[in-house]
Amino acid sequence: MWKTNLIWVILYIAFVPPIFGQDSFEDKTLEEIDKLTLAAWRNGDIQKSRIYADYQIEKAKKLKDSLAIAFAFYTYMYSENFEEALNYCDSTIIFTKNSKNKFYPTLGYLVKGKIYKQKKMFKLALDNLLIADSLAKVKQNIAQQSSVKQVIANIYSHLGKYEEALEMHKKYYLQKSEYGGENWEISRNHTIALYNLSLSYLKVKKRDSARLFYQYAANKAEQANFHDFYTSKLVSIHAQIDFYDKRYDSALDTLRKYRFDNSGNWLANNYYYSGKIHRFKNNNDKAIEFFTKMDSMLTADKEPFFHAKDGLAELSNIFKELGDSENQLKYINRYLWVDSILIEQKETIDPLIVNKYQKPIMLEEKRKLLDQASRKQVLLNYLYVTLGAFVSVGVYFGIKSREHSRRIQYLIENGIPTSSASSIRNKTPNSIPEEVAELLTRGLDEFENAKLFLDKELTLSNLAKQFDTNSTYLSKYINEKKGENFPSYIKGLRIKYAIEALKENPGLLKFNIKGLASEFGFQTPDAFSRAFQKETNVKPSQFIKQLRKL
Repeated sequence: MWKTNLIWVILYIAFVPPIFGQDSFEDKTLEEIDKLTLAAWRNGDIQKSRIYADYQIEKAKKLKDSLAIAFAFYTYMYSENFEEALNYCDSTIIFTKNSKNKFYPTLGYLVKGKIYKQKKMFKLALDNLLIADSLAKVKQNIAQQSSVKQVIANIYSHLGKYEEALEMHKKYYLQKSEYGGENWEISRNHTIALYNLSLSYLKVKKRDSARLFYQYAANKAEQANFHDFYTSKLVSIHAQIDFYDKRYDSALDTLRKYRFDNSGNWLANNYYYSGKIHRFKNNNDKAIEFFTKMDSMLTADKEPFFHAKDGLAELSNIFKELGDSENQLKYINRYLWVDSILIEQKETIDPLIVNKYQKPIMLEEKRKLLDQASRKQVLLNYLYVTLGAFVSVGVYFGIKSREHSRRIQYLIENGIPTSSASSIRNKTPNSIPEEVAELLTRGLDEFENAKLFLDKELTLSNLAKQFDTNSTYLSKYINEKKGENFPSYIKGLRIKYAIEALKENPGLLKFNIKGLASEFGFQTPDAFSRAFQKETNVKPSQFIKQLRKL
């Protein structure tokens, strides 16, 4: 079927004339028409965007410009018609197969992956996403590589792998802000990135962080007039945060108010939380009403989501309490049906992610580690030779060793001494407005509590953007309030966290320095070792060795 539709698309391009006269556009370039097409599409005027795109296709055809034709396909690739959208993706790929353009044909595969993901056809989604990732790497298109990671993160989340999804969304957000330019802060993608972070924090039960990023996203959506995005997605998070904070009436009011702005799994999710709230309020009749509505949508769409299992389990338990064994058995069977589908999806997708996505990354990491090991061995050989000339100072090193032992023991028992740790000062720079200082105080508290300093890609610039301020204010604030510059502040937080984590989690003691460096937010083992020794006057290897003896 798709091949037939694709032929019709190509025939349309070849033979169908423009749908209106050329006079209105004869003085415009293809680039100008492309901007009009995208502007209309982003403003929600799909009909107008299609008219512009059709003319763009016709003009590009006359100029025999395959890339311009592909540009015109962009809005069609997001058609609500599943088959039509796939056909335009395939046409884009065909027309740009040998293109030197930075974005093509990668975009065709990337959008196909998103379309299949929305339909829960995860194997086909991953097949196209991995092709897109490979092409984006060849063309060094960081934006598209990052977009692939975001879609894969959403697949992780659907399968219940929330911690992995959160890590990928954090990296996407920080990396995207680096290349997004001045339009990043006001873009729909920025709002979506904030939304994904809020939802991911919610799913790992970090509600304070979830609420913080929800508020950021809501503010951005309001500023940019993304009303449809707010009503269809953000209010769902708002209601869920209220639900988990046990503010049931507020959550129920929000769900009721925006129920008809949702559809598909969004509406099913709305029904699920409505049912849960009524269940907690001991209103079983209402709980049954909403849980059965949720189930009816699962039956119609055949696209179960992760919370559907819990909703069906609740239904089964309610009917058990009512002594209705027939309905109890019915919803036990429905639960098992959903569970089987989710298990099948997980068993299908997990090996694909590991073998086709994670394994190449691990192999590259292994190569880097071997290269580093080789360089270290050369250095070690040189050091051994050098140390041979200083055998006479063995007594000195013995004394130093005893001092190190005392320091290590003190570190194990007391942590970093107060004199070495970051200290908070009371003084606030006069050059920073009071409202900005208050925002930074709250923001840095949340930043530290959420352990966001562990992200290896963190920079002063992208952290300032998260706080809706500039790098100068943030730098001055940290210098005055924390008593140190930004790099020292971040390193201090990471090392303090590393010491407590190593003491409390024996499993970390099995890691090598490379693994620990990555775990605690450092780009290289050497950077981790230097920071650790600077903060503690002890090498991390010596500290770990002593912990292993305990």
